[in-house]
Amino acid sequence: MTPQDSPETATGESTDAQRGMVVGLDGTPDVSSALRWAEAHTDLFGPIRPVLAWHYPAYVWLPQPLGPAAPPAATMQAAAESAAHTCIERLDSTQVIEPIVAESDAGPFLVEVSADAALLVVGARGLGVVRSFLLGSVGRYCADHTTVPLVIVPELGDALEPYGPGSRDIAVGIDGSEHAEDALRWALVNSRTEDVITAHIAWHYLGGLGYESYAIEAPVLENAAVDALTQTVKRITSELGVSAGRVRQRVECGDPRSVLRSVASEADLLVVGQRGRTGLPHLLLGSTTTSLTHQPVCPTAIIPSRSDPDGG
Repeated sequence: MTPQDSPETATGESTDAQRGMVVGLDGTPDVSSALRWAEAHTDLFGPIRPVLAWHYPAYVWLPQPLGPAAPPAATMQAAAESAAHTCIERLDSTQVIEPIVAESDAGPFLVEVSADAALLVVGARGLGVVRSFLLGSVGRYCADHTTVPLVIVPELGDALEPYGPGSRDIAVGIDGSEHAEDALRWALVNSRTEDVITAHIAWHYLGGLGYESYAIEAPVLENAAVDALTQTVKRITSELGVSAGRVRQRVECGDPRSVLRSVASEADLLVVGQRGRTGLPHLLLGSTTTSLTHQPVCPTAIIPSRSDPDGG
């Protein structure tokens, strides 16, 4: 496999399909769920750009005989490059760019390398013998710092069917904020015509002084949630020139974290904004995104804000 340069459009800007996906590797010989997911989405996001970062484990710096001598950097680099090629050897070579392998902290390195990509894809955890890619912490770092959309893919195991190119159920978390609008916009732009997109909003009681307060809050809060969802869908579909009927709308009572986790358990992809900000204090996608990132139950896309130059 040889490196492929992303071609440019007539306007001089690369399209998402041309910019490709940066996929974090952990050095395991088996194809990870992150790679399997990326392989099934090259039609939407372009070729796979595998990345593996390695560094010396802390114990090699212990004085002998407490610790072993540190192997030369060239040896570590060669081992990491071999592991990277083993990870991708079964993939279609026309859809994979030569792996990028370097000594570095995985999180910052992935964020840096993916700055010009359409998408950054990582697994939810790492089990590799190259102990540089602990995807629990790396995934969180990427979620906090990435400037491009991030997909965190849970390890589903070989017993499950691989991700395929067919119809997908895409759930989008809505909270009335611009970050939620970014999530819905991304889902609409980066979906296939056969995909089913459902926008979900959750509301729950603010907590009053007695039973009467709940009777008052319920219609007010539910109506506010319905209005926020309707206006978000109307605004984004109008902006993109698609029918509002393209997006199904669901309003549920409950903590947003619990609601979206339940929704995600039956979805093929969950899409949320990187942060949440809204005048409705019961709709908090900031803490919700953190919760869903920690233990994703399905591939979860986290979309940085277009209005924030830092991507947050």
